[in-house]
Amino acid sequence: MSSKRYDRRAVLALVCWSLLGASCTDSSRLRYALEQAGENRGELEKVLEHYRDSGRKYEAARFLVENLPWHFAVADSLVAPSGSRCYPDIARIGGKEAVERHFDSLYAAGYRRESRHEWDVRRLGADYLIRQVDLAFAVWEKPWARSVGFDDFCRYVLPYRSLHEPPSQLRQTLMERFVPQLEAAGMKTPMEACNLLNELLGKEITYADTGSPLAATAEETARAGRGTCEALCNYTVLAMRAAGIPVAVQQTVWTRMSLGHVWTAVLSEGKWADFSPGSVNADEYPEQLYSRWYLQPAKVYRHQFEPSPGRRGTADDGYVTWLKSPLLQDVTEEGGAETFRLQVPLTEGAGAVEGRPLYLCAFNYYRWTPLAVGEADGSGNAVFPKVGGRNFLIV
Repeated sequence: MSSKRYDRRAVLALVCWSLLGASCTDSSRLRYALEQAGENRGELEKVLEHYRDSGRKYEAARFLVENLPWHFAVADSLVAPSGSRCYPDIARIGGKEAVERHFDSLYAAGYRRESRHEWDVRRLGADYLIRQVDLAFAVWEKPWARSVGFDDFCRYVLPYRSLHEPPSQLRQTLMERFVPQLEAAGMKTPMEACNLLNELLGKEITYADTGSPLAATAEETARAGRGTCEALCNYTVLAMRAAGIPVAVQQTVWTRMSLGHVWTAVLSEGKWADFSPGSVNADEYPEQLYSRWYLQPAKVYRHQFEPSPGRRGTADDGYVTWLKSPLLQDVTEEGGAETFRLQVPLTEGAGAVEGRPLYLCAFNYYRWTPLAVGEADGSGNAVFPKVGGRNFLIV
């Protein structure tokens, strides 16, 4: 199980986009995206022109372009003393200890780690985006995907990324590998297709600490066959969407043990079902997640490709936390566990917090870690809606 942590620059960048885009109406979002593209604007305009008279393909392409400003890749590499960059292939090095020794030797030789944030709106080319649209529409025609409405198709099948992994070139390869197997098995619903594909993935990927300090690419996870929760989620979402299965990544901060967790969920016949990438299927995982005493997430958030309504342009109080991402949707109630409206008296300084965000925290990894954002209700109380479980928490 892994902790999904954004660094300070990443969170501040998302907040910055949020504030800049706060005044954007639906009619101006496209203009805003093109303005933010800078020198890459011509590439995005090529995409729109390519689909100009293509009906829904144009709508889908516009959906991608309008939402590009919210997304970036975390591009990790090692920089040699000479200035050249490299990304060691852990699949060729060996297990965790061998990988750690390899990186230690590079550090001793003067290499250093560098992490860059590469914004999609300024980097993705027309050819890449056009290929994503065409491949997504090709699998939307499959029997298990026909029930997926256009809005959900745009949100959970079309997108080329799930979190902040570098954009992958594997979509067509994965589609050509897995779609014939789903067709041969006669899959008819997203849930059926998801469970079968998850079993197939379970034969080639597994959770493990790779020993690499660098953020994994989907290609690396595919070659190595192992990765953290986040790496497995990224690869699984890519494979599922390549096969026309609507999926997304979900996240929590644990309240009964350290760190946090990311996993995946599938949308089938109007309902979401959790599953563990390459491990536990959607007909079994929810019971594990919500019944084991040391799990039972107090809050669950879904990562979206477009900003959730009402989250764009939230005032910033200077506190940096991944909870402020406008791409998060609170889906705690969907898990089936009992939730309640948590109301905590503010005994000191209640008047000073009116109109400011308040943070609900769990003691996690030797510190109080925020897991929800609430507000004062005007009567001296801090209020946090839709909190699950019975936990030790602090405001």
